[in-house]
Amino acid sequence: MKTIYLAGGCFWGVQKYFDLIPGVISTTVGYANGHIKNPVYKDVRSQKSGHVETLKVDYDENIILLSQVLDAYFEIIDPFSLNRQGNDIGSSYRTGIYYTDKNDVRIIQETFRLQQAKSAQKIVVEACPLDSFYPAEEYHQKYLEKNPGGYCHIPKIKYEQIHIQEMSEYEKMCRKELFDPSDAYLRNLRKNTNRILNELNHIDNSLKEKRYELFKELFGRVGKNLNIKSNFHCDNGYSIYFKDDVFVNVECVFCDVGRIYIGNNVLIGPQVGIYAVNHPLDLELRRQGLEYGDDVIIKDNVWIGGHATINPGITLEENVIVASGSVVTKSFESNVMIGGNPARIIKHLK
Repeated sequence: MKTIYLAGGCFWGVQKYFDLIPGVISTTVGYANGHIKNPVYKDVRSQKSGHVETLKVDYDENIILLSQVLDAYFEIIDPFSLNRQGNDIGSSYRTGIYYTDKNDVRIIQETFRLQQAKSAQKIVVEACPLDSFYPAEEYHQKYLEKNPGGYCHIPKIKYEQIHIQEMSEYEKMCRKELFDPSDAYLRNLRKNTNRILNELNHIDNSLKEKRYELFKELFGRVGKNLNIKSNFHCDNGYSIYFKDDVFVNVECVFCDVGRIYIGNNVLIGPQVGIYAVNHPLDLELRRQGLEYGDDVIIKDNVWIGGHATINPGITLEENVIVASGSVVTKSFESNVMIGGNPARIIKHLK
């Protein structure tokens, strides 16, 4: 069982909606992320306690994925409305997603990215760790079940049209969920990637134009003056995005189950590994061969020395130098030289 906390206006209707979703085990309405202990409804309604009306959702991840829970949540909120849903106005009715498991962050971020891509308006939904949660008074629990004619800001048609679409292994991968890489469709995608890589790695490094055409076929984005020396290896290719003036030396390995973003004027030494993939800590899940993507972002003017390793979920800000042989296990700010295992700041750069 997993748990996520969702704020979407008056919690009566939000609870009724999620109680209808297959895979949701239990729900509890309550008050989250305020600054007083043990608030009651009048404290929250006054807008002075800082709390937000929130639904605790316990769900079975074997039946429904977090990304599907979040997609359902976005179906019933206006993500562009600040401190208002329907007729409910005030900070206690703000929208928010609150998590207790850091592994949920990548999935929440990916959901936000996909939702934001649908509109030019800026999404104003909070996404942050759960600080506190206090169950609401008993009369609020399952309120619309006890009072079928009670107020609800969610249109009735939303309750009638609940449909959780099953996700393919490819969709799970794209949404940063655990997925099975042995899936037939994914194997076919990798087969095509391997075909291009095989051709690329048998073309002389001096034939830049021919190699560049293969880069465009292989990668998700190719900027100007991309120069990758053979041999080069990656999982998918389409999840790697290069900006301009990037040089990648020989025998580099990019595991791009998640996305790998490479900025402008980046130099990458020989035998560098960039790993945008991770595996569950749970032994049984690992035995099933499941994995998940975790993006790596390398910003402008970064220099990565040979034999360095960049671990999943890392962001290197602008003008970072990574010493040869370093193992980078956390993100680093701009204008620093880092080195060691695990990498640490050696000096600050101008």
